[in-house]
Amino acid sequence: CSPNDRVLWLRKLTMAQADLRRKETENFRRQQSINREVFCEVSMGSQEHRTPAVPTTISSDPVWNTSMQFLVKDLDDDVLCITVKEKGNFSPDHFLGRTELPISDVIIATKDTRGPITKELPLHEVRSGLVKLRLDLHFFEKVAPSQYKHIS
Repeated sequence: CSPNDRVLWLRKLTMAQADLRRKETENFRRQQSINREVFCEVSMGSQEHRTPAVPTTISSDPVWNTSMQFLVKDLDDDVLCITVKEKGNFSPDHFLGRTELPISDVIIATKDTRGPITKELPLHEVRSGLVKLRLDLHFFEKVAPSQYKHIS
């Protein structure tokens, strides 16, 4: 084999390898777009909730429309944490991004309004993504333990 032949074979192998990678990537994307289920884990302190997994494709955004309630213990320090994941049927769940919303931001946003507000939060630790939340904050009168009524 001449050096020229080696260069030609190396080029052919490199082109075949690139073509194989492209086809594998296309197949992987096609497979993901068919059977993809996405869910959210939502937490505040030790309180945790999870949305149901909903089917989605690359061309459609997931919509959970799930109601959750959290007990806010500290208006200044509590933070609502949202993690978006793809359900792994025979493998661990795949991380798709996370975001946080300080409750103090919700208080500021609801100061001049009544009823629910909508917040759009960018996903972090990923290239792109957005979570849209509809929030409503309800305040209850704080009662000292000495004022509790005991039921007999």
